[in-house]
Formats: sequence, C-alpha cells, structure tokens
Amino acid sequence: MSTGQHTITLVLITFFLATGCRKDSTEPSVPAPSYIAAQVDSAFIQAPNVMTPNADGINDLFSVSARNMVSLRTTIERMNGDTVFWSDSMYPVWAGPVPITLGRYHVHLSGMTVSGHHLSGRAYLDLLDYNGDTCLHFIGDPVTMDQFDPRTFGVSLPSSDLFCE
Repeated sequence: MSTGQHTITLVLITFFLATGCRKDSTEPSVPAPSYIAAQVDSAFIQAPNVMTPNADGINDLFSVSARNMVSLRTTIERMNGDTVFWSDSMYPVWAGPVPITLGRYHVHLSGMTVSGHHLSGRAYLDLLDYNGDTCLHFIGDPVTMDQFDPRTFGVSLPSSDLFCE
C-alpha cells in the first residue's frame, strides 16, 4: 500500500582544488563540501557551511532557510559523532557550542514538504574565527547565513564576512 509520499535525498559534496589562503601549507588539503541545498517543487531547505561565532553580529548563529516545509529536523554533530545540537523547529537557531570550539562539524537536515516529499541533506559546517587576521581562511567556497535571501532558493547575497582569496 502506498502512502503517496516521495523521498528525495540530496547530498551535496563538491571537491575543490585547494590553492593559496591556507596559513600552514604543511596541513593536508581537505576539500570543503558545498552547503546543504535541497529542493523539490516550491519547497527547499538550505544551510550554510561556515559560521563565525565571534560575537560581532555577523554570522554568529547557524540557522536553516526553508520554504514550504511542514516539518524539519536539524542535527549538528562533532566530527567524533557527539551531538551538540538538534531541533525539530521549523526555524532552528544554534549559537555554537559552549564554550566555543572552532573546527568542523557534521550537519544533517531532514524534513517533509507541504506536497508530501521528504527532503534531506548532509554537509560540513566550519566554525571559524579571524584570529587577528583581516580575512577568514577557508578551503572551498564559503557560504554563510547572511548570503541567503529567504524569498529565493540559493545564494543570492554577498557575505558580510571577509574571506581570503
């Protein structure tokens, strides 16, 4: 018996050729996956891959942008698998771990659209700090929360954070 629900899973992982910008060139180049972006019909979920919890009012919080969803589950885990945040809210907001621990985290989003489709996505989230520099060091294409326009799907605005070229 069919329930009429469809499942769509989208995992975005984009590999980049790492060049320049890394302070310590002896570190291994680990490509950063793309941000989460999943869409079906007029529904979408998306989340950034960079957060800067340095209390400057710019990208200090992790939030999910979603449209035409009836449910949404957000899970953020340390690289060792420990869950640091989970929410069933349609508008999840995470201020980072206390105390702030910079580094890479796993993010998983999963939800149901108004048309009965299941959307999900997984990606990394990097918590970064300027550490006295004038720009943020990130390998790959950084996508921050301030780049999402809630009226559109996808990155549509420049980031207010400064990333090294």
